[in-house]
Amino acid sequence: MSLSEQARCFLASLLLGFILSLLYDLLRAVRLRRATKRRFTSALDLLYCAAFALLTFLFALRIGGGELRLYMLTGMLLGAVLWFLLLSPLLRPVWDFWAASLRETG
Repeated sequence: MSLSEQARCFLASLLLGFILSLLYDLLRAVRLRRATKRRFTSALDLLYCAAFALLTFLFALRIGGGELRLYMLTGMLLGAVLWFLLLSPLLRPVWDFWAASLRETG
């Protein structure tokens, strides 16, 4: 695999880390809406883990040619860290407001 191909895979893994972190934050807002229901929270956690595993598997097949390399995992981790440090704090008040408004109407 050429260096440019590895760089492309790394950038794609950064994007996957962003996407998985966005999904986690969205499910967090839904969990906050039903914070008292443990079964619902467990089901959402299971859903996230299944989505994480499936997307990582498909990513390794499609982008990595069937191999999940260490730099891809590092890119996913770095994408998640960047999401939680840069974008999540900006969007969290919006999602908290959304969860609170759903709690009041539902």
